Amino acid sequence: MVTTAAVRTGLPARINGERLANGPFGAIVGRLGLRAAVAMPIVVAGRRWGVTVAATSRDEFPAGTESRVADYMELAAMAIANARAEEQLRKLADTQAALRRRDARRAGRTARGGVRGRDQGGSPVLR
Repeated sequence: MVTTAAVRTGLPARINGERLANGPFGAIVGRLGLRAAVAMPIVVAGRRWGVTVAATSRDEFPAGTESRVADYMELAAMAIANARAEEQLRKLADTQAALRRRDARRAGRTARGGVRGRDQGGSPVLR
C-alpha cells in the first residue's frame, strides 16, 4: 500500500488505478470513488512520526502534488515539534516551581528554629 511505501522509504509515494483498487482498502476506495492517492511521511525532529494520505477521484494527481504535500507536512512537523517543546518547557517550569516551594519551606523551618542540618550545628538530617 502507498502508506507502507512512504513510511518505509521516508519519501512520498503515489498509487493509482488497479493497484489502488486492489489494495487493502479496495472496498472503501471503490465505494468512495477514489482513483489515485499520494502518501507523505511525517518526520518530526528527524524521526518518522506517521504518514498522511491525500486521495482523489481523478485518474491522477497533478504534477508537483508531492512537493506541495511535502511543504504542508513540513509545517505540520514544525507545529508538532513546537507543541512538544512547549510541553517539555511547561514540565520543567513546574519542576522548578516545586523545587523553589520546597526550598522556601525548608528555609522557613530553619529560620524559625525548626529542623536543622549539620551545617547549622545540629545532628545529621536526611533531606
